[in-house]
Amino acid sequence: ADYLAILKVAYESAKAVDPECLVVGGIAAPPESQWVKRFIEQDGLQWCDVMNLHLYPHRGNPDAYESSFQACYQLMQERGPVRPIWVTEIGCYADDDPPALPFTVGDQAMNRSLRPTELRAAIDLVKFAAVMGAAGVKKIFYHAGTCGPFNENTAGNIFFEYGGTPRKMYAAQAVLSELLGADWVYLGKWGENQAVQGFRFRSKGREIMIVWARRRTPVRVPEGFVAWDLMGNPISEIQLEVTDEPVYFTGHFSQE
Repeated sequence: ADYLAILKVAYESAKAVDPECLVVGGIAAPPESQWVKRFIEQDGLQWCDVMNLHLYPHRGNPDAYESSFQACYQLMQERGPVRPIWVTEIGCYADDDPPALPFTVGDQAMNRSLRPTELRAAIDLVKFAAVMGAAGVKKIFYHAGTCGPFNENTAGNIFFEYGGTPRKMYAAQAVLSELLGADWVYLGKWGENQAVQGFRFRSKGREIMIVWARRRTPVRVPEGFVAWDLMGNPISEIQLEVTDEPVYFTGHFSQE
C-alpha cells in the first residue's frame, strides 16, 4: 500500500511536468511473486506505463517458468490496463575457463543462476527470451554491464569476460537480436507435438520461429522456411532431430 501511494504521487507529478514521459513501476520480482500479483490486483498498473519484473532463475529449464509468466500476463489482461512488461534484471552466468574451482559468481541469487557451461547459459537465455516474449515482455535488461577484473571469480557480465573477450552467450544473443528486430510481434505457439516448444514471432517482414524439444524429436522444417542453428549457421536438412538446443525457422507459411 505504501508503494502504491508513492507510485501514484510520482506518476501524477511526472506526467504533470511531461505528459509524454515514461514511468516504469512494479515490484521488480519474479512473475510468480505474490507482490506482483497484489500490485496488479490493487490497480498499480494505472500508475505506470510499463511494469517491470526481475528474475534470477534456478538451474532448471526455462520451460518451468512459462506458466508463471503466462499467468502474470493473463492477470494483467483481466484486471487491466495492459502494460508492456520489461524484465529489467535477469542473469544466467557461466565461464568455460574459470580462474578457480569451485567456481562461484556474485551473490546468492547469481549463484542460483549459474550454469555449468557457456553453451548451457546461451541456450537458456534464448529460451527465456522466447518464453517471456510470449507473455507480454517487450524489453530484457541483462545483468550486468561491467567486465570483471583479471583472474577473479566473477562472471557478472554474462556476455564478456576480462578484456572484452566474448562468451558463447554473446554470439547466441547476437543472432537472436539480428532475427528479432525492434518491430517484433508475438504470433502464438507452433506445433501440435507436446514434446516440441515452438514460439512464432514476426519481425522485419518475415516470420521467425524459435523451436526446441523437451526430448529429442524429429521435426520437419515447414514449407517456405529455412533453418538456422543457435549460433546463426544455416541448416540444410529439411528433417531435423530437434533437441533442447533451440533452432530458428525463418520464412513465411505458404497459405499466408
